[in-house]
Amino acid sequence: MSDPLSIAASIAGLVALADVVFGRLVKYGRGVKEAEKEIRELAKEVNLLAGALNSLSRLARTLEDELFDRNLRMHHIEACNETLAEINKKMSKIDKDSIRDRLRWPFSTRRVKEWLEELSQHKDNINLALSANTMDAMLRLLAQEGRHAEEIRTEVKETRQIVSRISQNEQRGRVLDYFLKYNPQQNYEMSRRLRHPRTGLWLTRLPDFQHWLSTPDSKLWLKGIPGAGKTVLAGSIIEAALERSTEATPSAFFFCDYKNTITHSPNTILSALVYQLAIQKEEAYSMLEELYRETHPSTGLPRDPSTKSLERLLKNMTSMYDHVYLVIDGLDECGKLTEDVVDVLVGISDDAENISMALLSRDEDHIQYRLETDFVPIEIAAHKEDITEYVTSEIEERTRNRKLRFDSAELKGEILHGLIDGAKGMFRWVACQLDHLDDCDSDYECRKALETLPPTLDETYVRILERIPRNKTRIVQLALNCIAYAYPKLTAHELRQILSVPDAGAFLNQRAVIREESITKYCRSFIRKSNEGLYLEFSHFSVQEFLEKSSLLKSDLEPFRVSRPRADSLLAIECLRFIQLENFQGLCIEQDQIQRRNKEFPMYQHAAVCWLTYVRGDLEDTRVVELAKSLFRPSKTPCFTSWALEAAWNLGLYEKEFFKDLVMVIVHHDFSPLHLAASLSLPKVLQYNVQSRDSVLVIWADLDPFQHGSMVRTHIGTLTLLAGSEAPPKIKRGMKWPLPQRPSVAFVKLGHPSLLNVLLHSPTTLCLESHYIWFASQAHYFCQ
Repeated sequence: MSDPLSIAASIAGLVALADVVFGRLVKYGRGVKEAEKEIRELAKEVNLLAGALNSLSRLARTLEDELFDRNLRMHHIEACNETLAEINKKMSKIDKDSIRDRLRWPFSTRRVKEWLEELSQHKDNINLALSANTMDAMLRLLAQEGRHAEEIRTEVKETRQIVSRISQNEQRGRVLDYFLKYNPQQNYEMSRRLRHPRTGLWLTRLPDFQHWLSTPDSKLWLKGIPGAGKTVLAGSIIEAALERSTEATPSAFFFCDYKNTITHSPNTILSALVYQLAIQKEEAYSMLEELYRETHPSTGLPRDPSTKSLERLLKNMTSMYDHVYLVIDGLDECGKLTEDVVDVLVGISDDAENISMALLSRDEDHIQYRLETDFVPIEIAAHKEDITEYVTSEIEERTRNRKLRFDSAELKGEILHGLIDGAKGMFRWVACQLDHLDDCDSDYECRKALETLPPTLDETYVRILERIPRNKTRIVQLALNCIAYAYPKLTAHELRQILSVPDAGAFLNQRAVIREESITKYCRSFIRKSNEGLYLEFSHFSVQEFLEKSSLLKSDLEPFRVSRPRADSLLAIECLRFIQLENFQGLCIEQDQIQRRNKEFPMYQHAAVCWLTYVRGDLEDTRVVELAKSLFRPSKTPCFTSWALEAAWNLGLYEKEFFKDLVMVIVHHDFSPLHLAASLSLPKVLQYNVQSRDSVLVIWADLDPFQHGSMVRTHIGTLTLLAGSEAPPKIKRGMKWPLPQRPSVAFVKLGHPSLLNVLLHSPTTLCLESHYIWFASQAHYFCQ
């Protein structure tokens, strides 16, 4: 079963299907006189059924907040769908016949009578369900459930998550947290949310799938084209496995996600699987704890467990159970690690005799080569029944929310059949076409769109980009690159702020910040809200794949192409502009001031720290250079001081109690933009600074270079610039370093050949007070 909203939407989808069938019967009845009474009776019964279904959908929405048994299946709704789908299929065939054939009623009186009886029975069942006053009661009536609700409730299994069967304490919590590097539950929840209640019934009824459920040492490979709904079906498979889970028959699952590179690692996948098995049996947990102790010796440094040790642990754990279900989705999303992941999983399935393993991926050669021998393949192309339910539910939901509008009742049927016929097994394709139909201003425009549907997913994406208003190109370009490559990921609030940055030095009014709805409108079909509601993300793996294609370089759509270099450049520019807004020109060094600023402008923290990462020490973009020069003006500004404090603090190198000491360092007159530019090895910014004849490079007085010999960095380019400038900065000792953590020190002994060569051949001589030059380069190491 699924969530209440999708239950209501699924029922509403049948309303749309009933409306289409009714409209066709009425239209057909006008031209066929020989069976006018039969057609009229059939249309009447369908119309009455549609009314009952509409009432049931409203009831489901009213009861959506209530708890209910999520394992119940709506058998009566499924039967109702089968009858309506059969009538619709027969009627659609009539539409394709010749004019002469269309004037004949092709169905026997006996078949029409059977339909009437079925429709009447469906209506009675639904009217009975309308008497329910709880969601649970309604579903039990729809599920042909005869036993008392309280009696059944004691047998209900929770199928939304792995059930923990071990006792836990603080120490066990640390052990378990160590192995759960990525929690796949969030992906499972998203899969369930996207799935309609009857989606995937064809799969669960397949003999191969039933054999997989009931037989240990069985293997399935579910493969399909992009957009076929593999991840949604993965949720159905996991749910079926969880329904059978007991203490002796556990389930574990994982979703490889292109958006999270950590999910591509065999170690992450294996760690998540052993975690899930460990919490379902005390003896299995003991094995996990033993590996934890091995990797965390009391007298040595901790180390990560090897892939081999995790494989061995997983095999040992599975041997303790009677039957184990393992489901892993998205093998093709692991990029360069795909073959490693597949090899590890195949090795585990080969060595165990009690595992039912299901793997889902695209049908790619390097995956097929490894799986074709031992895994039973099941082709996933969205079945017509699944597509029909999805389209009918979406049409009804969108018309109810007034997103999709049409004046002609016949148009609903045209949309339904146009999308079902054009889908070719791709849910993703259907979703994009529905988004486009939402934007149509008239029935005429809607019909024109149906006549020119793009045949492929890539062509669909091209048309989406072509419909973006030209004056919104910059916003969409930046949004797509931010979603693809910003790290750490930007929250929806942070994304809104970075998309709204005016020119550097201008003021950002909160009322001028772009609405989230506007971002999703301009990037229609490409992005969605994440499951936890914090982020905007690509709505499908195929979106980023398409936007990265080199073919976009040779078209008018080139501005919308995403790439790491472009994203780094765009993000560096916008981050530098953001931290130099008029909003941040005042000195902000008190903790309460900083907290207020960062609460109102959460993008500030990201911009302050991450622009250094985005430039990666390479200031080739002239726009970035000019913005960096503006920040690193020779005369230290309040804006620079506030930024330097935020950047240093967010490196996480100083404890909270030393904040005041850090402020003292940053605001001290000896701490200059020149000093920080040198330590960050930003030559072009440094060159701009050393042109000032008053520039001074301060060396903190008490730093012992030999204490940090393991972290030696020779900034030859920086020294070359300093030594070769016409007016080299004065170098002097400064104040005593006030913090307990000394910065990492890059030092150069004058006798070092390469630097000695730089200094000996420089046109000027640096004034040195000691035998060493030190650069405080903590931030430099962070950027590297």
